[in-house]
Amino acid sequence: MSENSTNSYYKSYPFTCNLEFDTALEITKYIFQLIYLVPGAIFIAYMLYVLTVKHRKLYADNYFFRIFVFELITSLFLIIQDIFFGRLTMYITPLCPILAPYFYDYSFLLKFQMVSLNYVRASKSVSQIFLTLNRMTCVLFPISHQKHWRKCINLVIFLNFSLPFGAIWSLILSRVYASATYGGFSSNYIRAIDWASLSRFQSIYLTISLIATIFFTILTFYGLQNLVTRVKTLEKMLCIATFFITFAFILVAISQYIWVFCSICSKTYPSLYMIQFLTYDFLNVGAPIVMVIINKQLRAHMFPWLKIAGSEQITVCNLQQYDTALEISKYICQLIYLVPGAIFIAYMLYVLTFKYWRFYADNYYIRIFVFELITSLFLIIQDIFFGRLTMYIPPLCPILGPYFKQNPSLLKFQMVSLNYVRASKSVSQFFLTLNRMTCVIFPITHISYWSKYINLVIILNIFLPFGAIWILIISEVYPNPTYGGFSSNYNRAIDWATISRFQSLYLVISMFFTIIFTILTFYGLRKLAKRVHYLEKILCIVTFFITFGFIFVACFQFVWVFCYTCQYNIPSLYMIQFLTYDFLNVGTPIVMVTINKQLLSHMFPWLKTAGSVQVTAISMAQSQF
Repeated sequence: MSENSTNSYYKSYPFTCNLEFDTALEITKYIFQLIYLVPGAIFIAYMLYVLTVKHRKLYADNYFFRIFVFELITSLFLIIQDIFFGRLTMYITPLCPILAPYFYDYSFLLKFQMVSLNYVRASKSVSQIFLTLNRMTCVLFPISHQKHWRKCINLVIFLNFSLPFGAIWSLILSRVYASATYGGFSSNYIRAIDWASLSRFQSIYLTISLIATIFFTILTFYGLQNLVTRVKTLEKMLCIATFFITFAFILVAISQYIWVFCSICSKTYPSLYMIQFLTYDFLNVGAPIVMVIINKQLRAHMFPWLKIAGSEQITVCNLQQYDTALEISKYICQLIYLVPGAIFIAYMLYVLTFKYWRFYADNYYIRIFVFELITSLFLIIQDIFFGRLTMYIPPLCPILGPYFKQNPSLLKFQMVSLNYVRASKSVSQFFLTLNRMTCVIFPITHISYWSKYINLVIILNIFLPFGAIWILIISEVYPNPTYGGFSSNYNRAIDWATISRFQSLYLVISMFFTIIFTILTFYGLRKLAKRVHYLEKILCIVTFFITFGFIFVACFQFVWVFCYTCQYNIPSLYMIQFLTYDFLNVGTPIVMVTINKQLLSHMFPWLKTAGSVQVTAISMAQSQF
């Protein structure tokens, strides 16, 4: 290394902390991530203790678990370094002016942090190949795979340690420095060799691993379908856990590709930088949890006291009647649109209620629509983390079922809040269509009327749903076997008062007025097209879609409640109810943004460059608004 290059390598790189970020908000982000990172680290550490110390002899001959232990160690390292350095220095804004001067000059600590972080990430790509390869050989060669893995397990472990260096060698040669990130700072580097970028090598590793993972997973799934009777139950469970790890790894790869190759995306969405870390969190924390949930043997070793739940399992779960892999696949398929839907709605709420609240505050339709969005977000979140999780993940049933049978308070809150929010949708649907009708029929005076009564409308939106759920509040709630898991049910406190009867009454009233108001709105639009504002016409179109979705929901509710023959002959009708609500909850905000160019420009400002026609349309809507 020449003298000039040496001086450049040890050159000082001072930077200014970006104190414009809201300190309270940044610290809140850190705390929210600690809520799952800290328990996740403790859980992984305990799992490592069980696998490598407490029950080492039992798991030592299972070569999948040997590789998985390496995966757990890397996950624990990533979480610990994020808690105590990576996200601490990135989110705790007051720390930046204090710590930053220590990293202006060359810092071995900073370099070790960045090199080790990327080494561990690359090692996950390598271990992912071996995990899925192990499951594939287990299924395709159930008799001989143990012998083959006994011969090559030491080579596999050696490759797991050594191959990641191929992704980080350029980083080892490069100068690592600190740069401002969010309200704090993070590590960055200056390439020692121009063409050798870290992102390029990490992407190569990810691509190879992704191709191999998908290929091995497809073969594994095919083998499971054809060799079910020849595969041990434990091996099948490990395959299911590997499917989840594969799904999480694909999410990681997608977020990495977007950040590395879509420069427009990274500039327009700075939060994509953080999303990379969150996808790794999902993989690091989620994989061990799924492994314990799926694997009864490991679950019994980690939580031996859960064995006492066995006597109650028969009354709560239907484990023998449903295929675990199929049920979990249903859950994952629904997560594919529920998770992005929840993120989309949350961002839409942020735009409407914070970023552009002053702009939308005088639009009374938007005020009601915000209430509708909140209920949709609540329904989706409770479905992701409770309703469909407990219904579709059979291994969870013997763990949680007996608990909720003995302690039904949380289950009661879930069922009451679920039905409250569903009833509130009937109420808000009435007011949404009423607002559009008055806008078209009384285009001049409807604003003054709604300014007087908007507070009353919001109060009614909050209190009227209690008329549909009062019977549920005073009734006993219990877990009921549903598919491979369980859902909430209740014993009526009063024989004639059923939740389905009151929900149906609300639906009938709301649907009756919805249809009338929609017909009048459509008639008014045809007659008074020239007098209606551009933005108001757009909101009417959105309301038509919501009306269609709501009628769709109502029809299946009526079939489920009143057609007893249908319930017995078509058990899937129960799930179809939820899917119709998904259509309404996820579809409505997407249609609103798609149709409303003004809101589209506020949520995705870079789309303004898409053409003069769009910009003109937006400006017209804003002037009319």
